[in-house]
Amino acid sequence: MKANKFLKDIFKSGCLGISIGYCISVLISSFMGSFSIATPILISKVGELRAAQMLVAYSFLIGASFKALSFIWKKENLSLWMATLIYFTLNFIVILFAGYKMCWFRKNEMSFLLYFAIYTVIFIIIWLIYYIIAKKNVRDLNESLKKQ
Repeated sequence: MKANKFLKDIFKSGCLGISIGYCISVLISSFMGSFSIATPILISKVGELRAAQMLVAYSFLIGASFKALSFIWKKENLSLWMATLIYFTLNFIVILFAGYKMCWFRKNEMSFLLYFAIYTVIFIIIWLIYYIIAKKNVRDLNESLKKQ
């Protein structure tokens, strides 16, 4: 039963990834002045329909990987630092693969470093939010236990 729920959660996260991928396309297109489902380089290589299909597939993969790899947080033999490093690295590999296939960055060192920096900043912000929430939940739980 637990595995079935985990698979459903992975699927839901994949669908959330599609939603986020599409929203990012709309957001970037808003700044560009016209809608584009993908980068002009990708569209010129594979066409607009194939680029849209790829966006769905790779966005699903990214969303699903974040949930699928969440088991790392439950490994009690890993420190928070080590679990974070493993989770960060494995998800970066997935995002790097998707970014390469989707032509989200140029194939040079500077573009790769910028891509890595953006991923790192977003990851740190989200990680800090989750950390602060978890710390508050633990503090609230401890306070309620002390009252009993």
